[in-house]
Amino acid sequence: MRRLLLLLLLAACSSPAPPTPLPRPTSLTYAPSVPPFATPPQPSSSPPPPAFVRTPAAEEACRKIEDSSRQAMNRALAASEELQGDPVPDLTRTPCGCLDRTSWALAIEKANATSCKGGSCAQIRWHVAHVSPSGVVTAGPTLQDLVGGHPLRIVQALAYDWDSDGEPELFLRRSRAFFACGREAQIADERADVWTFHTNQVELYEPARRIAGEVGPLAASDEDGDGRPDLRVEGPFRATVPLPCGEASGAVVLAGHGWLARSLPGGEFSLTDDLARSEHRQACPRPPSPLILPSPKPMLVLAAAARNLACARAWGVSGQELREELEAGRASLCLGEPGRCPVFRELWRWTDLAAPTSLQ
Repeated sequence: MRRLLLLLLLAACSSPAPPTPLPRPTSLTYAPSVPPFATPPQPSSSPPPPAFVRTPAAEEACRKIEDSSRQAMNRALAASEELQGDPVPDLTRTPCGCLDRTSWALAIEKANATSCKGGSCAQIRWHVAHVSPSGVVTAGPTLQDLVGGHPLRIVQALAYDWDSDGEPELFLRRSRAFFACGREAQIADERADVWTFHTNQVELYEPARRIAGEVGPLAASDEDGDGRPDLRVEGPFRATVPLPCGEASGAVVLAGHGWLARSLPGGEFSLTDDLARSEHRQACPRPPSPLILPSPKPMLVLAAAARNLACARAWGVSGQELREELEAGRASLCLGEPGRCPVFRELWRWTDLAAPTSLQ
């Protein structure tokens, strides 16, 4: 039975005073500037699932997860006061505890305060956990994020039973930022994964991992109206590139296209079915030329170059051709000293990468 999408409310970890609930996170919406699908999909006719009710045992387990996470945050805050520089910003707003109307939780294992350029930061060790109706908590693998510019944030959280096994998977996209060269220079990036509870283990959902690759999916939403959330994937074309101090904002995020990966019955995703390919061709109708578009704003030049390169690879443009164009436009891609051009080097690396979809 298909499951409805659920936007999730996160509990906020705070100081010993009772925590103030954070506003419900806004779902990240991808809005490609392309026409609607030529073939209208059939809407879902499945009845809605019963309302999720957390048992008392599960509620107690959730409380323990939140209390333990809060203690880890408080220890990090106390340690940050001994460091030179500002306290870790908004560390108490780091999300933790059980996600509203689901069997999923976020647990902070440990937070270590450390010095960063321009302020204090915290290295956060945390994991996604599954909480059963009987209160059994199953922890997923430990993740690590360095935060300081703003706290670890949840950009989008969505529960859906893609494989119809009775245990909804969790799509979780997080944002993290830390100081790079000073108070005004921060590196910010986002990362998303889809988690599943299978054979008493919390692990990455293999169909999503397989279709999205190592960089993870971009967003999840029902793009075609069939009741199943689809994914947006960028394949290997995404990178956060630190810039030499004193240049731009400390880093630039390069991203290719967010290709539609349609959710199929049975839990798989497709980049090659008719609806997905139609959308891909509308978003990238032909091999882009020129690859590098002139603009008085350097960041727009970089953004367009990244998207055009991903589109060109989907059309099968050879790496040699792309490298020639990059070399010709090198001056537009280098911020600051031409000899220190990390963006150019990253785009050069992309020229031989395989696109997640083929438009040939």
